[in-house]
Amino acid sequence: MDYKEVIKERIKGLPETLRVFVLDEKWRRDAEQIGKQFNLNEEKYTALENEIFMVLLCFEPQKDFRENIKNELQIDTNTVGWITEDVKKNIFSKISQIGIFYAFINSQNDFFLFGDSITNFH
Repeated sequence: MDYKEVIKERIKGLPETLRVFVLDEKWRRDAEQIGKQFNLNEEKYTALENEIFMVLLCFEPQKDFRENIKNELQIDTNTVGWITEDVKKNIFSKISQIGIFYAFINSQNDFFLFGDSITNFH
């Protein structure tokens, strides 16, 4: 199965409210504004959007977001912090506001809770 099929399957499996949020273009517009605010070039903006998308699809825990964008965008630590705060405030907080706390199973059968904490239920 290629990555597009994996993403389609993940989207289908999301709770309806999270699926609607992910498929809505609002979060992408918010991400684009953040990218412009920090003068990210197209390559870095695409990496930022991909990292946000991976959290929204629950492929990556939100707690890893800061480190992931630091590695992917190759930018200074201060800018990483500011971008992380803006993404949390303008995108991730909206998930919490609509009451979505989505648990999923990764390939090791660990359960993750969307947000800053990770919980293993084994």
